[in-house]
Amino acid sequence: MDVADGIKGFESAGYMGECFWPDVTEEALASADTRARRAAGELTAEGHEVRYLGSVLVADDEVVFFFFDGPSVGLVEEAGKRADIDFARVMRTVGARARRPVVRDPNERRSS
Repeated sequence: MDVADGIKGFESAGYMGECFWPDVTEEALASADTRARRAAGELTAEGHEVRYLGSVLVADDEVVFFFFDGPSVGLVEEAGKRADIDFARVMRTVGARARRPVVRDPNERRSS
């Protein structure tokens, strides 16, 4: 059973590669994004549905998180190898959708 199965408001699970990267520059991160996208495309062309979703830099912690959709940790690790990105680890993730608040007309009478 998928972690997100049956949990209302949750998206399907994906994967996050964690990379400790002291002194990373915007140019280096942009290059890594390009390589990760290319590696995911190669794996997809080989019959494995792997999609690169993007990255997040947490500069104060000198860490970059790379996000993927795919069928397994192993394929995300392979994408990292092909992209020359040294993941410290790859973890399964589940994302929650933000819900829009219900805005009620203040003049509308609520039924009890």
